[in-house]
Amino acid sequence: RRFMCIFFFSSRRRHTRYISVTGVQTCALPICSVNVSKPDLNSLWKQAQKYEKEGKPKSALETTGKIFALAKKQKAYDHQVKAITYMLRYKSQFDENPYQQMVDFVKTELKEAETPLGQLFHAVLGDMYLAYYRNNQYVIDGRPVRAGQPGSELTDWDAGQFDKMINREIRSEEHTSELQ
Repeated sequence: RRFMCIFFFSSRRRHTRYISVTGVQTCALPICSVNVSKPDLNSLWKQAQKYEKEGKPKSALETTGKIFALAKKQKAYDHQVKAITYMLRYKSQFDENPYQQMVDFVKTELKEAETPLGQLFHAVLGDMYLAYYRNNQYVIDGRPVRAGQPGSELTDWDAGQFDKMINREIRSEEHTSELQ
């Protein structure tokens, strides 16, 4: 950690009767001490990896959440996407079905995402839909075909709805890139 001390410098001229003794007397008084150490994204990633190696996915997830928040504040898009990927990875180690929560999280972030990040979030969302489908294909392929738009719960979608949503996200990502 780094600390910064702020000093107040005061000086006054010494008045003496002796001609040979002159000069300026200076005094430095500490006013306050402030911690200026900012969490660095790279150090937070190292901490998350350390937790992962120690078998502490919840701590790694918490640290990755901090990374996402800091990356969002700093507009570090690459770290935001990486954080979402790792959040899903860590969440899947202790949560039976992490996809729904992570899909909801990405959809929420997508609403306020700027152009380059929005494109990436659409691609991430499409990948998440595809991963969920692949992990649960044996169940999904047995579901009856449903008409209309898929609901908000992945557990209710049939294979056709997954196909439609995966393609929609891919097209959304491509359409956004065409606009630039």
